[in-house]
Amino acid sequence: YEKVKEVESFLWGFCQGLYSRIFLHVRPGDIFLFVSSGTGVFNRIARVNDIKVVPKSVADRFWSRMSFCMGGTAKSNVGFPLLTPIDEPKDIEWDKMEVMKLLGYNDHLQTSRWIKSDRIATTGGQCVFHRCIKELGLKSNLSAQEIAKQNEVSYTDIQLAD
Repeated sequence: YEKVKEVESFLWGFCQGLYSRIFLHVRPGDIFLFVSSGTGVFNRIARVNDIKVVPKSVADRFWSRMSFCMGGTAKSNVGFPLLTPIDEPKDIEWDKMEVMKLLGYNDHLQTSRWIKSDRIATTGGQCVFHRCIKELGLKSNLSAQEIAKQNEVSYTDIQLAD
């Protein structure tokens, strides 16, 4: 992994449209779990430092534009101007289906998903939450359930990205 010198951070970017709804909920302190397509495991974890919206021309300095078809019309020349500077990602190897099941999902994650605090408040969600906190070397003075009850976002919203 390499820091992007221009922003003095590691970056994850979302494209506008389909992912805007997730990006709108991202807050500093949120946790991202990443998976490389086809591996069946979450293989990286990182915490969000900030959120930024930049012109596509600025985002193009960080990523190449892509073409893809995600559940509908094929899109081409897609940029990623919705930026989330993150801490340096840490390597993990967590079974994707196990994590999804602990969070109460039975479907196959194909894209990014915002995990709301009510799912973190469950027994399985607390297990995932505490694994994240431990892996990141963080300490929380509240349990996942207490945070969900207070409806806070710090350390509760986990973004899963495929």
